[in-house]
Amino acid sequence: LARAPVRTACPVDAVRGRWLLGDEQGELLFLALARSGRREETGKTEGLVVERLGRTSPASALVYLDDGVVFVGSAVADSQVVRLLTEAGDAGEEDVLDSMPNLGPVLDLAVLDSDHGVPGSVVAASGVGAAGSLRIVRNGVALADVAALELEGLKGLWSLKSRADDPHESALVLSFVAETRVLGVAGGQAGDVEMEGGEADAGGAHAPALELEELEGGGGLLLSEPTLLALTVAPNLWVQVTRSGVRCSHAGMKRGTWTPPQPLQGGPAGVHVASGQVNGTVLVVSGGSRLTRLHVWEDGHVSEEASVELEAEVACLDVTDVTWQEGDGMDVDGRTAGEVRPAPPSPSSSGQKRTLAVVGTWARQVCVVCPETLRVLAREVLGGSVIPRSVLLAELGARRYVFCGLGDGHVVSWRLGDGAGGVELAERKQLMLGTQPVSLRRVGAENGQEVVFCGLDRPTLVHVSGSKLIYSSLNDLDVRELCRFGSPAVPGALAIARAGALSIARMDAIQRLHVRSVPLGEQPRRLARQDESKTLLALVSAPPRSADEPERDALRLFADGTYETLDRLALVEDEMGLSVLSLGLDREGAEEGGANAAAFRDRGPHTAARSVFVVGTAHAPATQAEATQGRILVCAVEGGRLKLLHERDTHGAVYSLAPFRGGFVAGINSRVQVFELARGPGGGVECTPTCGHSGAVMALYLDARGDAVLLGDLMKSVKLLEYRTEGKPRLEERARDFHPTWMTAVKMLDDEYYLGAENSHNFFVVRKNSEAALDEDRSRLAVVGRFHTGEFVNVIRRGSLVMRLPDSELSNVPLWLFAGVGGSLCVMASLPRALFETLERLQQALTSEVRGLGGLQHAEWRAFSNQHTPSAPAARFVDGDLVEQFLDLSPEAQKRVLAHMPQPAPSLEDLARLVEDLSRLH
Repeated sequence: LARAPVRTACPVDAVRGRWLLGDEQGELLFLALARSGRREETGKTEGLVVERLGRTSPASALVYLDDGVVFVGSAVADSQVVRLLTEAGDAGEEDVLDSMPNLGPVLDLAVLDSDHGVPGSVVAASGVGAAGSLRIVRNGVALADVAALELEGLKGLWSLKSRADDPHESALVLSFVAETRVLGVAGGQAGDVEMEGGEADAGGAHAPALELEELEGGGGLLLSEPTLLALTVAPNLWVQVTRSGVRCSHAGMKRGTWTPPQPLQGGPAGVHVASGQVNGTVLVVSGGSRLTRLHVWEDGHVSEEASVELEAEVACLDVTDVTWQEGDGMDVDGRTAGEVRPAPPSPSSSGQKRTLAVVGTWARQVCVVCPETLRVLAREVLGGSVIPRSVLLAELGARRYVFCGLGDGHVVSWRLGDGAGGVELAERKQLMLGTQPVSLRRVGAENGQEVVFCGLDRPTLVHVSGSKLIYSSLNDLDVRELCRFGSPAVPGALAIARAGALSIARMDAIQRLHVRSVPLGEQPRRLARQDESKTLLALVSAPPRSADEPERDALRLFADGTYETLDRLALVEDEMGLSVLSLGLDREGAEEGGANAAAFRDRGPHTAARSVFVVGTAHAPATQAEATQGRILVCAVEGGRLKLLHERDTHGAVYSLAPFRGGFVAGINSRVQVFELARGPGGGVECTPTCGHSGAVMALYLDARGDAVLLGDLMKSVKLLEYRTEGKPRLEERARDFHPTWMTAVKMLDDEYYLGAENSHNFFVVRKNSEAALDEDRSRLAVVGRFHTGEFVNVIRRGSLVMRLPDSELSNVPLWLFAGVGGSLCVMASLPRALFETLERLQQALTSEVRGLGGLQHAEWRAFSNQHTPSAPAARFVDGDLVEQFLDLSPEAQKRVLAHMPQPAPSLEDLARLVEDLSRLH
């Protein structure tokens, strides 16, 4: 009937006896009852007819919808909506109409470390059998290219419109080291430059090729110099700023120009900084510190309106319109209330639009300037020795912000508010985004809201959520510059400058998880990433191609980022890969005569690598109930290939590995064994056992911190072991939890508290009783926390997917990611006591307003229970899913929740801000 066991079925036409079947390998079959007689409904059943329809995700549930469309629900791969193939017996892939990502089951996680608070990503070992895959999960903003063009040396780009009020852009100004080029959208004919269609969009369709042509005469712009600024000025003028001055054009003809005066006292000649607005206001800096306001009139004439010599040379400049509500204390010309001023424009319901400028100077200052008078309204000293490289004034949400990008990768932000001089820069915040100089640009998001692009080695988008600035990492690290470039064919698109290329792309939704799938055709079991070689090693198990063929495990090496397979090292028959870690070699021990050199026997291959992969295996013949043999393999990556440096036989399965004191600790059947890893004088590598501890039923899970080792046993809960160096090295039991618990994962939270996950979908936390007076009490790990997760947890890793902001109480709290069979990727934070107690009181108060589905009480759902503990209330855990619902309540409901909290309670605003900070941890 089927090549693999059938797992699910659904009727297509039950009356006529027609069914769909799905087996565990993803094959979809059609089953029909062969009946005699003219009427199928009443005829006698004489046999079964089976046809193979094709292949889908391994089905856990099937629902026939209509017209050949079937929903395939899968617990081990992505769920799908497919259309059945029309030709019977075709064993190819079904026509997939839609796919719903599913990470489960997750067997392991590799967290790619984040630097300087920039979010990293997670690689999950997902799926079962041939449906196995790597899932790369990243929290950020994705760009989907729709067209691309190879273009070397691009330094800057700006978009122009035919008219200032047009919804779409019509030309791109590209600046190079010694020239400028202008590209326009081709009018129905093939242009000089054709940008090839890029990647498929979410629906799987490829965008049509976008045809651009190099405008004859550059549209009236100057092409022999690099461009500093290009913009469209109402109603239909193009303005270009170069070092030689300002140039205005219309319909390909030059209309007006402005040339900077000769610098005084030997200052730099020409314009070097500029910024402008669609209303015709253009600010330029020449001679180093001379700030000039120009106005571009509708006929193209450019006039100089005012100029001032600033105290220091200008490094960067921005001018823009912002909304200022009545009574904010500043008028359009920068005069404060009480000064003689011209009549202001009529205010709208949303306030008046007023033009302000921001200047960054070589004196390491940021100034807010009134463009009308060129008077400094507010000034902030940056401090330090780094020069500002870019400044920007942006209106995000209902607030105005000033941003300053520094040359060392820092971004400084202020809220622009009322002050004695009309405005003030308040609430200074500073965040390190990368290591290269920062350039700032305004861009538009899908929802029409403005966001700020920070261009550097780790591109970032800044937007607002509630009253907080959110920094979302851009998932494309190659982006150097970008600007709006929407068209009727690709509305809302962006033009993007990358190294050696110009592309047109769509920007995905901000602040969401992006999951990329790398199908393997086999099941990944364990993962380890190595920073030195920029590789990922996966222990994989290839499914048998026939019923008589056994599974065959292997080590599979992937390139970081692309996840292209670099190498594959097959294990021997009946050998399973069970554990893996990446470990740095002891550099001191590598020297001749070092502490580890005496024990080294130079008999293995040599390597110059500073890091190695350590792999634990088990020989598991089908005739044995328990593995009695295994191996420890030490491999290095050289030239993109795996090189086996050392192997060591073990008396059992190597279930777990953890780094420990420059070497590693291994769980081998019922024993925990400590190994030293050393490099000898000849460059070879060897692992040597030093001491161990026996007594476990099965040493399945290990974690190490300092001289302590946490052991998760198969059925005897957790045990704390301590490494002693007095006399002969030894590993001794320090304390244990005496409750019989079947473990699935362990993690040391700090030196005193340890987390365990068990097979009844619970977490529990135990504490080391270091201060106890009696030896009996010190030998016990006291259970201090319990919580029902509802998830069979397989792995817990330290790490985060979000950017940590310094303006939050939660900016430095430790974070852990955990995942399991259901495919959920969850985050857990260790909170300070005062903060935890506040959130615990809020959680209790919320139960009076937030009701569970079907009337299920929150306390009942989160209660700890297993086969030995019928039910115990959750303790020392706060449910983030419940607490964050506070933000979704109406103001009246929030006030009622606050009234239920014991006093003293925080204010409503402080409570909302705290929950917002909590929500940004994931």
